Amino acid sequence: MISFLYVNDDSKLLEMCHCVFGEMVDFSVDTAPSANVALVKIKSRHYDAIVSDYQMPGMNGIEFLKELRARHGDLPFILFTEIGGESILVEAISHNAECCLQNAEEPRSHFNNLAHKVRQTVDRWRAEQAARKSRDTITALLNALSEPAMLVDTGRKILAINDSAATMYGDTITGLIGCNVDTLLPCELRELRVEKIQAVIASNQPVIYINEQSDRIRENHLYPVTNSHNTVSAVAIFSRDVTDAKKTDEDLLGMSQRIAEAKERLGGVEERKNKDQDFVGDEDRQFSVLFDQSPVGAAVLTLGLRFMRVNQSLCELTGYSAEELVSRTFSEITLSEHEVSDLVDFNRLLSGETNILTVENRYVRKDGQIVWAHSTIHLVRDSSERPLYFIPAIVDISHRKQAEDILKLTNFKLNLLFGITRHDILNKLLALSGYNEILKMKISDSEILDILEKQQKVSASIRNQIEFTKEYDSLGIKSPQWQKVSEVVFRAFSQILRTITFECTTGELEVYADPMMEKVFYNLFDNAFRYGEGISKITVSCTKDGVDLLLFFEDDGIGIPEDEKECIFRNGYGQNTGLGLYLTKEILSITRIGIRETGEYRKGARFEIRVPEGNYRVSMPQG
Repeated sequence: MISFLYVNDDSKLLEMCHCVFGEMVDFSVDTAPSANVALVKIKSRHYDAIVSDYQMPGMNGIEFLKELRARHGDLPFILFTEIGGESILVEAISHNAECCLQNAEEPRSHFNNLAHKVRQTVDRWRAEQAARKSRDTITALLNALSEPAMLVDTGRKILAINDSAATMYGDTITGLIGCNVDTLLPCELRELRVEKIQAVIASNQPVIYINEQSDRIRENHLYPVTNSHNTVSAVAIFSRDVTDAKKTDEDLLGMSQRIAEAKERLGGVEERKNKDQDFVGDEDRQFSVLFDQSPVGAAVLTLGLRFMRVNQSLCELTGYSAEELVSRTFSEITLSEHEVSDLVDFNRLLSGETNILTVENRYVRKDGQIVWAHSTIHLVRDSSERPLYFIPAIVDISHRKQAEDILKLTNFKLNLLFGITRHDILNKLLALSGYNEILKMKISDSEILDILEKQQKVSASIRNQIEFTKEYDSLGIKSPQWQKVSEVVFRAFSQILRTITFECTTGELEVYADPMMEKVFYNLFDNAFRYGEGISKITVSCTKDGVDLLLFFEDDGIGIPEDEKECIFRNGYGQNTGLGLYLTKEILSITRIGIRETGEYRKGARFEIRVPEGNYRVSMPQG
């Protein structure tokens, strides 16, 4: 329904307008005899468009247009008049009048033409508003990220960009929208970026790559954004500065190597001296320099976890002086909730269960501030393998944890928004179905009843699809994890109320995947029983294929026709919701796992899941 206000001082034309548009079910028309009356009406009622004559007493059409723009922004405005020439049209267009028409001697005919122009103008304005709202939403979501992020189309034109990226490129968001992203990069990086964007578009798969620019290392994540036809229409780009993280990793590795090299020397020194003496002698001066100058917080702990020695980096991290720390224990600067687990971890080192310990926990600074840190802990032993002391290397990761918390909060808010929107849509569908039922009770025309029945089915289909998406609220929210395939498959199978022969031969195989992997196999089971026609056996197996691993989900049903093997993974394809296999593919793609159907029609379906190297392992039995 389009609601518009027609402004004209000619009462006959106002009457004609009511007459013509009263016959059109998609219009609601209101009239005003002057611009001043119209402004009062616009203030108290919503209109999708304003149609006005030019020559009117008190305020002409152009003056009315200027006033309207000042008070109500870009509300669609159509100048509908027979008076005036080119200068009036130019002035109207310069003030953003959407359409200018000329009246003639047959007003009814031109009112019909006006109806077409109003529909066209309002449809375009609504589309622009929706696009603007969508861009604003995307920009808000991008700005929730602290690192540079943007959205580009397949021609690499920037559709949306956040403040962090705009700052990095030395411009404003407004100034960068519409620019080609290639122009923002130096020549040595431009070709690589173009190549990676094209790879995302061609494969419809995420791409991650690293580049160096101005002594900074950036990790770039490129994700495909697909349209309703499941083809890539845009690419989301997230760029993360990993320079400090890389340096920290190198420092930790270097520290570990230096500790290993110094281990035997320190052990010999400890045997020659009492524990109360300074354990660093002339032969350990190299280690001492490395220890004191390291940018990573480091310490020497007694077996009772009391500080014997600390470096300046650890003092800066904790806020204590070296003298203050050596009078304390490790537990005194650790958040109390970590104490028990820390003791267990240190005992694992003492028992020989592991040679190196890596943990993330929180420390309490002298000023009471909580600091998240990544700790790598070694146990130094003497030549007889007797434990001497611990050496922890501690790195502040508070900024990373803060970023993770922000991301979790953003995801929570998005899920809340999606839940509210889904709830509102379902309520509207309920009301629509109610009105539909009322109409069916009041109408006896069989043709109209048939249309209402079809409308009811469409509403039910929409409801099913919306309710189906609720199951995927947590998609990509939780971090991927190692999961034993056989356990996941059997949990999924237990939800299916069917009795068939089922076999899983994956043994101790584990796969690194999204926590919703169980839903992947549930969808495969559900799909088999819905469309397999007489299935009696399902098998899950695996085999190596080069460096990758292939998981097979096979049944002995009718299978899938050759021309549907790719279609079944498209959004909306199928007889039910059309989302099951599409979301199955999306869940797996989070950790670069692919899926396709390779079975032979009339001999059974066969889903082939390709797990890349590094995303699978064989766990050893416990005990």
